[in-house]
Amino acid sequence: MPGPSICRLRQMNLSKAEVYGVVTFYKDFRSEVPGTSVIHGMSRRRPARSMGAERLARHAPDTSQVDFGGTTSMAQ
Repeated sequence: MPGPSICRLRQMNLSKAEVYGVVTFYKDFRSEVPGTSVIHGMSRRRPARSMGAERLARHAPDTSQVDFGGTTSMAQ
C-alpha cells in the first residue's frame, strides 16, 4: 500500500500495527502498485467446470505469464 494511503489511515486514529494487520491480512491490499495484468481466483465448482473453467484455469497463467494472485511488473 503506498505511503500516502497509510498516512491517511493513520489520521483515522489507527495504530501502525492495526494498519499493518489489515493491509497484510487481506490479499486485495498491496504494498506495491500492481502491474497491468492481475489474475484473480475463479470458480471451480461444477457449473463452472461444465463450461470449461478447468481448461481456462490452465490456459490463463500460461498465456499471461502470471499465476493466480500474481501480477505483472509495471513495465509489462
